[in-house]
Amino acid sequence: MNWKTMFFTVLILATNMFGQGQSAVIVKQVALTNQTAFISPTELLIPTSTALYRVSAYFEVLSFSRDGDEYFLNIGWTDATLTGNRKKTLTIRDYDPALYSNSASLIVSDLAGKPLEYSVTDNLGLQQPADPFDLYITVEQLQ
Repeated sequence: MNWKTMFFTVLILATNMFGQGQSAVIVKQVALTNQTAFISPTELLIPTSTALYRVSAYFEVLSFSRDGDEYFLNIGWTDATLTGNRKKTLTIRDYDPALYSNSASLIVSDLAGKPLEYSVTDNLGLQQPADPFDLYITVEQLQ
């Protein structure tokens, strides 16, 4: 392989690795620590045009006082396809060491003018959690 072929190959590879598209842009961050109340549906954002987002979340319970309690982080949006309203749920359990914390990253296509939102609920229908929790959410616009 001569130097011109090698240079051209490296140039093409570098362009593909570093010159493609734009990076994701963080459009919203939530950091809630030591929460002692559940969270009713709360708007993260309302897109002005239909867009693709990555929603990353980390959710953990901080102490363990009751068996059988499960907390649900619900992410909701209106899908840009014909399926309409969508919801993804992330679960943590204060009785299962494998699920004291949980994390997820999901890609959503949210319809213009329709909120991307979150809430925290439980499996027992309680007014407030038995144990405090931390919640971190980052929303990035992909396109």
